Amino acid sequence: MASRQLTLSLMLACLAAWALPSHSQNAGAPVHRRVMLLFDGNVLQPSMQQQSALTQAAIAAAAGSDIEFYAEDIDSRLLQDAPQEERFIGLLQARYAMAAPDLVVAHGQMQQFIQRNRARLWPSQRWMMVGVVAAQGAAAVPEGIPAISIAMDVPGTVKLARTLQPGLSRLYVVSGSAPSDRELLRIAQSGLEKLRADLEVHVLPEASMADLQRAVRALPGDAALLLMPVTHDAAGQTFDPAEATALLAAAAGVPSYSPFEGSIGAGAIGGAVATFTGQQQQIGRIASQLLRDNPGALPVPLLPAAPATCAIDWRQLQRWNISLQRVPAECRQLFRQPGFWQSYRTPLSVIGLVGLLLLGLIVALLLERKRKHEIEAEMTQQRAQLAHAARLATVGELSASIAHEIAQPLAAILSNAEAGEKLLSSGRGSQQDIHDILAAIREDDERACVVIQRLRELLRRAPVRMEPVDINESIGLVVRLVSGSANQRGVQVESRLDFGLPRVRGDAVQLQQVLLNLIMNAVEAMSGSPVERRRVVVDSSVQPDGTVEVGVRDRGHGIPADQLRRIFEPFFSTKQDGMGLGLSISRSIVSAHGGRLWAESGREGTAFRFTLVACEQENEMEAASDAASGPAVNTARAT
Repeated sequence: MASRQLTLSLMLACLAAWALPSHSQNAGAPVHRRVMLLFDGNVLQPSMQQQSALTQAAIAAAAGSDIEFYAEDIDSRLLQDAPQEERFIGLLQARYAMAAPDLVVAHGQMQQFIQRNRARLWPSQRWMMVGVVAAQGAAAVPEGIPAISIAMDVPGTVKLARTLQPGLSRLYVVSGSAPSDRELLRIAQSGLEKLRADLEVHVLPEASMADLQRAVRALPGDAALLLMPVTHDAAGQTFDPAEATALLAAAAGVPSYSPFEGSIGAGAIGGAVATFTGQQQQIGRIASQLLRDNPGALPVPLLPAAPATCAIDWRQLQRWNISLQRVPAECRQLFRQPGFWQSYRTPLSVIGLVGLLLLGLIVALLLERKRKHEIEAEMTQQRAQLAHAARLATVGELSASIAHEIAQPLAAILSNAEAGEKLLSSGRGSQQDIHDILAAIREDDERACVVIQRLRELLRRAPVRMEPVDINESIGLVVRLVSGSANQRGVQVESRLDFGLPRVRGDAVQLQQVLLNLIMNAVEAMSGSPVERRRVVVDSSVQPDGTVEVGVRDRGHGIPADQLRRIFEPFFSTKQDGMGLGLSISRSIVSAHGGRLWAESGREGTAFRFTLVACEQENEMEAASDAASGPAVNTARAT
């Protein structure tokens, strides 16, 4: 006992020494009103600090900011007998002799302390109480002191436990060893009496925290744990109520519940709790009336408590695998982890919006691409129709030449037939003579058929077929076709071809149309030139980049520079009766084949040249087969 008294005396002396400098520093400052906050427990504990902050905020908001706050804790564990309490009261009297508070606000279960010491501490000052359990009733409040009550709904908490655990049949209650802990347990037991008819209620005996943890760890599976405040255990260790709740709930083998808000979040699943924050308005109103010394406006001694409300810790539901469907609709779900959508709502919304915009853009691009393909297909079809019409028009101009090409084999057939007939009539012809005449007829017939077949291919209207083409062969066919018309105009058409050319990838008919158009333009360009200058040269060669180049050069008067820039425009023509489509169509055909067509003109005439892409495989085959012969130049003059 002597050691405890010595410890108490030293602690009180340290507190006094700590407080005196503060008073000396403020001695010269004007003091308006002072409010003393008394706590039934260690003022340094988080729960006490939270209550202190809320009370100060409530009073400052209601009574003004020119208030000095002081705080003292009445640790009942240290004040175990009258002499110790007497010395503590004396210390408080000495500390605040020169700065008596205008208002004293007592928190927690301090009714008996106030009854014993109010007259000796500050008998003439105003007092109020905060946190009185409503079940204690107005009789437990000292006379003349207004009190703000708080609901401790133990039956409501047990009801929540039975809702979340339908098979609950036993309830175990844990409480601390401090006088305030025992008082709260006594009040809770009175509320549990009504539940004993269909629920086993067991109060665990007071013990050390370690023993309590072992006891709750061994609880049966059909039970629940009701956690009351543990500010002191049987071993004398001090705890913050939230700290004790965390230790016991973590060790318990069954779900834990509590009727106090501070336990929700510390390990208890939930309960019917009254919030201290809900008392702020009442604290501020009563404190402001007392500070104004307006006793006529004081309320009844014990203000009715706000009803307790259901609150649960969402995390503990997940720990004990309790379905959210069992939670009553009126329960507040605290500490709920946001879902994926709630956590990333803004970025997901932005991503979704961007995605929709991109999707719209992709759809628009696809539609535009489809429309472009449709337009290209339509343009290709129209270009093919126009090219076909141009071929018909060009072949119409070559009717005399075509007739000449066909007339020659037909005349030869007629001549051979007449010769055979005479031999047969005379009876002098041998079988070999008749055989030779028939072979000549067959050969001339094949010549006529070839001319007609080539003409049909040139005039046919068929889809484009990209395949390997011998461009020299196409040049020779077109030269033979136009030779008759050229001879009538006194024009010589010469071919200077490189026979080592690779095949080109393209449509033979369309390429023949390009050649036909360029050669006919060259023939017509020399209509006014002297006879000795009327010569058209068609050449072919391989370029260093591997492409095949074809040229058609005349020796006419040339094309003026201002017209040369426009000759490939549709409907532009240097001829009076020209339609202006031939060169435009020719350039579009060459471009579709991956090449280009251009013109060079001067006083010595005009040259049209175009390039075509060679077939790589054909190039290798031709290079292998023609490596020995090398390039050759052939000059063929149309006759």
